[in-house]
Amino acid sequence: MMLGWKGVKQHLPSKVAKALLSKKKREKHGADGSAKEDPGRFYMNSANEAKGPSPLDSKLDALFDSLRDDENDEKDKLELESTMGYLSEKLNVSLENAELFVVLELVQAPSVGEITRAGFIDGWKASG
Repeated sequence: MMLGWKGVKQHLPSKVAKALLSKKKREKHGADGSAKEDPGRFYMNSANEAKGPSPLDSKLDALFDSLRDDENDEKDKLELESTMGYLSEKLNVSLENAELFVVLELVQAPSVGEITRAGFIDGWKASG
């Protein structure tokens, strides 16, 4: 997730934001924008860093596994029959009109009749 400057200012305590804006800090940067050596400079980890897959990722991953046909599908891909079964039976999507393309775009399908694990998980996460 990328934050613009406004987003950064909202997530940092006011003292930290003021320190970042201070003239003294700006003078420590060279004309090319690179930081000069500063023995007092440090880096910290964000408290919001992901520590592994989120619960939503795990649930979507399990759902993808439940849709797979172990005999006909690769580990990370739903083939034609599994994809069409999921779309028509589970989601009640009409395979005869544009609804099909909307859902395939949502799950980031590389082609009609094929859904990848990464596209499935990322697509449903992005849709909310």
